Amino acid sequence: MRRLVAWIIDGLPFDPRSRRALDETLLDWAHEEAEAGPGRRWLVGVSGLPAVGRAAIVAASRETTSVPLWWLLKRAALFVVLPATLLSLPMVLLLLGTDSAWRIPGVLVLLMPEWLPTVAPLGLLLCLMWRPRHVQVQPVGTAIIVCAATLLFLGWILPHTNAFLVAVYGRPMADVLGPLSLRYVDEATLIDLLRSINHPGAVSALLRISGLAALAATSVVLAESLHRRFAQAGLDRRCSDGLHVAERHRVGDGAGRAAGIFCDCRHSVGASHARAAPGRSDSATNGARS
Repeated sequence: MRRLVAWIIDGLPFDPRSRRALDETLLDWAHEEAEAGPGRRWLVGVSGLPAVGRAAIVAASRETTSVPLWWLLKRAALFVVLPATLLSLPMVLLLLGTDSAWRIPGVLVLLMPEWLPTVAPLGLLLCLMWRPRHVQVQPVGTAIIVCAATLLFLGWILPHTNAFLVAVYGRPMADVLGPLSLRYVDEATLIDLLRSINHPGAVSALLRISGLAALAATSVVLAESLHRRFAQAGLDRRCSDGLHVAERHRVGDGAGRAAGIFCDCRHSVGASHARAAPGRSDSATNGARS
C-alpha cells in the first residue's frame, strides 16, 4: 500500500515545500513499517495512510491559498474570455439583417459563456505555460481552483444563462442564432442532475460536466510540466552559451599571451640586433680606413 500511495503522490505536481512535507511523511511511514513486525505492518499501513492524506490535504490547502488570483484572472480574461467572445461574434452577426439588430450586445454577452468550456482548456494551457519567470504558480492549488470554477460554471451559471437567453429573447431568436446556441439550454443545474441521478440523461450530463472540469485541471498540470521543461531547456542553453563564451575568452587570453610572448621575443631580438649593429658598423669603418 505504501508504494502505491508513494507512486500516486510522486505523480502530483506539488511545489518543493509541499513535496518535502510529503516525503518526510512517507519516510516516517517506511521507517515505522521497517521496525514493525510482520503481524503489525497492516496496522502501520492503516495509520500511515491517513497521515499521508492529511499531509496532502494541508499541502493542497496551502497551495490553494497561495495562488496569485489577480494575475490568473487577468490572464484568463486574455486567453479565455476574449477568444470566447470572438467565437461568439459570427453567430451574433446573423442578427444584422433582422429587426433584432439592436439586441446584439445583450445576445453577445449571453452567448459568450457557451464557448468558455471549449476554449478554457487550451487558454489555460497557453496562459500558464507562457508566463513570466517571476510569477510562481502552485499547480495543485491552481488545478483545484480551476476545477471548482468549472464545476460552478457548468453546473449553475451556464444553465441559468441559457434559460435567461430563451426567456428574454424567445425561441425565435434562438432559432435565428442556430442550434449551436441551444446545446446547453435543456440541461438542468448540478443539483437537479444529482436529484435525478436515475435518469440516463442526468448521468451523461454529470459525466460531461465532470469530464470538462477534469480536462481543465489536467491542462493546468500539463502547462506546469511544459513550463518547467522549457525553463530547464532555456537554463541549459544559457549555461551552454556561457561555457562557449568562457571557452572563447580562455582561448582568447591564451592567444593574447602567446602574441605578447611573440612581441617580447621580437622586441628582444630587435634590441639585440640594434646593439650589435654599431659594432658591425665600427668594424666596417675600420676596415675601410685600413
